[in-house]
Amino acid sequence: MNTIQISTITPVGPGCVVRDDAGRPKSAIVNNVQRLRIPSQSLKRALRTSSAFAEAVNGQIGIRTQRIGDLIIERLRGEFGTERATAAVKDIVGVFGKAKAEKAQTEQLAFIAPEELDAAEALARRIVTGETVEAKEFDALIHNTVRAVDIALFGRMFADRGEARITAAVSMAHSISVGRAPTENDFYVAIDDEKPAEEDVGAGFMGHQGFTAGVVLGWSAINLDQLLKNLGGDRDLVERAVGAYIRGVATTFPGGKAASFGTHARPVWMMVEMGNAAPRNLIPAIYNPINEGDQIAIAVRRVTEVAEQFDKVYGENLERVSFNVLTGDGTLNEVVAAACAFAAR
Repeated sequence: MNTIQISTITPVGPGCVVRDDAGRPKSAIVNNVQRLRIPSQSLKRALRTSSAFAEAVNGQIGIRTQRIGDLIIERLRGEFGTERATAAVKDIVGVFGKAKAEKAQTEQLAFIAPEELDAAEALARRIVTGETVEAKEFDALIHNTVRAVDIALFGRMFADRGEARITAAVSMAHSISVGRAPTENDFYVAIDDEKPAEEDVGAGFMGHQGFTAGVVLGWSAINLDQLLKNLGGDRDLVERAVGAYIRGVATTFPGGKAASFGTHARPVWMMVEMGNAAPRNLIPAIYNPINEGDQIAIAVRRVTEVAEQFDKVYGENLERVSFNVLTGDGTLNEVVAAACAFAAR
């Protein structure tokens, strides 16, 4: 299995990057210690919806939506009118999931590639003009290989279409802090600009917001063999996907409460490991929490040492390249170039 494994150390200042149902920062208990947790779903969402990622893959990204029918209707309504366009997409919507009773939408989110949406529009256009369409043509709208890089990286499934499932090429762990990260509470007030001073001096609004901070370890792995399969054997696109993904990991971050706390975090250290080896999460390096000293430096040292020890014990001898913002060693461009060169072999 040809894999590229990416580890990052990222300092995250006080904030509430991802909230739970009570509005508190998400967390995890690891080795009996509360840690800051940033779910992989949020990290993936931030990456795949960023303009930098879309630009890096030349706009070859998927659409995750319930509103597939609405998108097709919007394309056709100018030419055929809303009523005829809506009637034409009725059966097409059901290909992508269980259709809602009164709307041209699916009950579940469907992750579709641009070429699949174009094919659905073309089929709807044939229907609205009265052309006879065979049942097998509906099934052919969904493919098990795509050009959409994010679908190829993160995979997708359709509940009733197992043959169209695309297995994710990326395995991404939830990022967790290297040490204890208790949740604190911010009591805040908002002032009414127009409130007369003689009325009273109280606030116009008061509230509470949970927040926390920490240095987090991120880890993910790209299965290059699966990625090549998902992208229909296009090795050039695989190389571009790898470069876009690694740059995305380095430059994107979930935006929860970013306006309030300014938590625009980036990794200060990244290590990419490449080789023919099964992936292994490097969480053992910080399973015992780092609660004293220079958390960043200690975490970098521990993660590097554990990676090298895995090599020694398992005899895998992975290639490594890294950058460190705090020491000035290496660059993101060098890391990306090395990973792309490995993917192109």
